[in-house]
Amino acid sequence: MRALSFEVFYDGMTSPSISVPALDFFGLPLGRPVEFASILSAVQEGRGFNSYAPMPIRKSARLELSNHSDRMMSFYYQIDYTRDEQADEGVGLLHVGWRRENPTALREDFTIVDGLAGPGRFLGCNVGIRVIDAGDWYGEGEVKVFLDGDTTHPTICGTGLEDYVGSAWGMGAHVAPYAGSPLEVRASESESQPDFLSFYRWHLLGPIVFRDDLRVTIQKIGAVAFAAGQGEAFDAYATTPRRQGAVGSCNPQARCTPGASPSASTTTAPRRSSIAKRPRRYPASTSARR
Repeated sequence: MRALSFEVFYDGMTSPSISVPALDFFGLPLGRPVEFASILSAVQEGRGFNSYAPMPIRKSARLELSNHSDRMMSFYYQIDYTRDEQADEGVGLLHVGWRRENPTALREDFTIVDGLAGPGRFLGCNVGIRVIDAGDWYGEGEVKVFLDGDTTHPTICGTGLEDYVGSAWGMGAHVAPYAGSPLEVRASESESQPDFLSFYRWHLLGPIVFRDDLRVTIQKIGAVAFAAGQGEAFDAYATTPRRQGAVGSCNPQARCTPGASPSASTTTAPRRSSIAKRPRRYPASTSARR
């Protein structure tokens, strides 16, 4: 399913305001279906994909689902909508953007969303991770929200990934209405770290609004503990390169392998924000939510 893309064009525009791999739109990165339910999206029995994200339309919208693979696929869909006499010209439109680092760059924060022009509201994000480090814990990084001219210091700064998702002291697979981690894949139960995982967070009850601009990032920081007398083990860990072949690849004309690490973010904002520093439109396997 990684080869399915979903795009939405508002009011006759030639550039999509939503351009994502299909599964990412429903809250599941990495192209791996799994059953879960949240306030904005639900994947029932791992095969029924439902979105309840607000999606106002001023005049018109064109929705496109494309199959970029060489395999035929059965497809059924239903779109329900209401009609108003007069749409509010100032209402925010749903924008969804996607970006990826594969592999990630060391000592640089990963950008979840950037380049949006306000006013707008950040609805949330879903992120997929493939862990390629043999440490004890992958999610020590802080989620930072830079609003309206913030530079060095963000308006919102978290304390770690599991806290952002609503859990504590590490994180396993779980789901809840506004945040959760539905996907966790381990080679064996004895492994201290998962091979693949995903998480989502919807900012509905705690809205994040911006007047001029928005940037959301997450630190790529893990943790590993060494006791006194484990100097050799520390030196071996500190000098070990990343495991070779641990990350999947993607070329522009083919579907991505499961090693992809996508991030999706959802934002409602005026239509002009949909083209502000928009990530490169993908042919086969990139998905985005803004």
